[in-house]
Amino acid sequence: MRCIRCGEEWPLQKVAFSSVCEGCGSWLHSCVQCRLWDEGARMCRSMTTEPVPDREGKNFCEEWQPWREPGRTRPAPPGLTNSIHSSGADLRILVATTSTIPGYSGGWTTPLDLFGNQHEAMYLIRDFPPGERTIEGIKVAGVLSGRSMSGPVNRFRNGAARRLFRAKMGRYYKSFQADFILCLDSDAGFQALYAGLPYALRFHAPEPSLTGERLNRLLSGALFATASPLVYVPGVEVLPHNQDLSRFTYTEHPAAERVVLLTTINPFREPELFIEGVMLSRNMKGDIVGTGEDTRRIDAICGKTGGRVRRLPPVPRLGVPELLRNYQVGVATIKKVPLHYQMKVNAYISSGLFTLAKPWTHIAVEAPELVRTFTTAEELASQLDFLEENWEETLETRRAANRWIHENYSVEIPRKRFREILADTF
Repeated sequence: MRCIRCGEEWPLQKVAFSSVCEGCGSWLHSCVQCRLWDEGARMCRSMTTEPVPDREGKNFCEEWQPWREPGRTRPAPPGLTNSIHSSGADLRILVATTSTIPGYSGGWTTPLDLFGNQHEAMYLIRDFPPGERTIEGIKVAGVLSGRSMSGPVNRFRNGAARRLFRAKMGRYYKSFQADFILCLDSDAGFQALYAGLPYALRFHAPEPSLTGERLNRLLSGALFATASPLVYVPGVEVLPHNQDLSRFTYTEHPAAERVVLLTTINPFREPELFIEGVMLSRNMKGDIVGTGEDTRRIDAICGKTGGRVRRLPPVPRLGVPELLRNYQVGVATIKKVPLHYQMKVNAYISSGLFTLAKPWTHIAVEAPELVRTFTTAEELASQLDFLEENWEETLETRRAANRWIHENYSVEIPRKRFREILADTF
C-alpha cells in the first residue's frame, strides 16, 4: 500500500492493526488510509461499517482495504507472480454491467473475445435474475430481475438496486479473487468507485448524460478507460470492437438461395424492411434471427409469408458460426445514422456470405467495393435478384471481402493494445 500522507510504499503483509508509517508516523490501518474513504465527503462509502470516532487513528474495521493511487501497480494476488502481472497476462477480471444478455449481446461477445484464453472472466449483471449460473463456460451472477425505471415512485427502488449491485460487486470481487473490475457502463463504474474497488472502464454504448464533473470523477478513479467504436467519451481511447473471426468457417456456396438478418427486433433495426424486400424478390427465402420488443408483431407478419420469411430464436455467440453455414447472403438493416458499426457484417463475410447493407454501415463506408447497398425494400429486392442471377461472378468479391475483414477487423488488433494497457497498469 501507499501512505496517503507521505507516499511511502509498504508491503501489505506488514500492515497490522497497529502499524505506523515510518516515513511520517501516521496510522496505516485507519479510515483515511482505506479505499472506502471518501475524502471529499469526509465519510466512509460503505453502508455496513461501524462508526469510527477518530478517522485518522487506528481502527479494527474488517472491511478495511489499503488505499492505492489509481493506476499504480497492485500487488499480485495469491498464486500469481509479479512476472506474470508485468506482462499483463493471466488476470482474473470481473465484468460488471447494468444490463447485457449472456451468450448473445455485444456486451458479452466482445469483452470475452478481447480476453481470449489469456484471462479468466466472470460476469456480474445488475438487471439479470438473481443467483449464479454458468453460460458458455463463464460464471454469471445476476442481481435482480427487471430494469430500473424513472419517476418519483421508483427512485427509491433504483437507489436500493444500486446499493445491492454495489454490495454484490464487493462480494464477487473477493470470492472470484478478481484483479480488477471491468465496468461496461457508468452505473457499474460508479458502484465500483463508491465501493472503493479497483475498476477500469470499457464504455460499450453511448451515454450522452455522462459529462462534466461526473465524468471526470469516474475517469479519475479508474485504472484505465477505453470505449468501443462510435462511443465518444472525451479523453478516452477507442479500442476496436472486434470479434474472434477464427470461429467462422469461410464457405463458397454454389448458388444464392437463402438470406439472413441477425438482429435485435425493434423498429430501429428495420426487420419489416427485410421481410418486404425478400417478398418482393423473385425467389429468395429469408430468416430473421433474433428477438426484441417487436417480436410479436414481426412473428405475425412472417406468419403471412407462407413460410418464405421466418423468424427464428436468437443463437448464442458460439452457435452463430454453425448457423451462418445455412445462408449465402447476409443483410444489415438499420435506420439512418452518421456511421454505424455492425458486428454481424464481419461474421457474415468471414462465413463467405455476400453482404447487403445500408450505405452508412461501416463496411459500406470503408470498403464500398466489397458490398452492395440499399435503402428501400425495393432496392433490397433488386440486389437479391442480382445476386441470384450473378452469383458465380461475385466469387472474387466474396474472397476479397474475407481477406479485407481479417486484415482490418482481426481480434488481435484490440488484443495487442489491451495487453499493452494491462502491462502498463499492473
